[in-house]
Amino acid sequence: MLHNEFISSLTPEETAMTMRSVNTTSPASILGFLVLSAAVTAALFIAQPSRACWDGAYVETARVTMTESQLGDRWTPALARNVGRWTARIEALLPENVHLTVQHGVIEICGADGDEDFGCVEPDAEWTDGELSSLFEAVAQAIDVDPNQRQLAQRLKVRTRTVQLGSFSSRKGAQLLAMKASAALDDADIDLFGFLEVGSFPADNAHIHVVEDGQRFRVVVGAYLDPAEARLAARQIAAVSKLRPSVRPL
Repeated sequence: MLHNEFISSLTPEETAMTMRSVNTTSPASILGFLVLSAAVTAALFIAQPSRACWDGAYVETARVTMTESQLGDRWTPALARNVGRWTARIEALLPENVHLTVQHGVIEICGADGDEDFGCVEPDAEWTDGELSSLFEAVAQAIDVDPNQRQLAQRLKVRTRTVQLGSFSSRKGAQLLAMKASAALDDADIDLFGFLEVGSFPADNAHIHVVEDGQRFRVVVGAYLDPAEARLAARQIAAVSKLRPSVRPL
């Protein structure tokens, strides 16, 4: 009798040849054929790798949500700072209780809970160049933002923060702490991403990162626009681990 480990290792052509080679003229052979068919089906199903639906970034703040592959699929401090900067500026364009949703280039701007006074606005053109500055312009035009407000929003100074777990002179030391911290925090009910999650979706993406900063290697968690949210995450991390986190600019 064939084992699942062997079946899983066969190519589709070899599997077909194996199935055709079974004698189905006797009851015993028929029963064996049915068992083999079930085993092949199960093994081939299990052997298929799970595939993410899309790669990119998920951004969520109080009034902006983006599900976007154009932003890149690798977390870096530069990406987090850029996304934080322009997300805050876009929020500054929006009227109170109005939310922006961007899903793979499609822009929708709606009043909270179906606010009839504002309704929903959907620009005719999709956002396709991946530049957050052009998304800013598209939103400003779509809701006809006053030029002065637009200028103030575009000049808004934004500081993105992170939670630092440790700082090392060697990458190896930082990576070791990152592994230990990941094991300690994986099941914790803490916002470890902040406003930005990057990677494959759906999947368990990394929330702890080793960042090279001059001659130091820093182990950091998340990216936060609201300093209160960063401080809360730091306190929660300290409460469930032996780590001594601190909040710092990213």
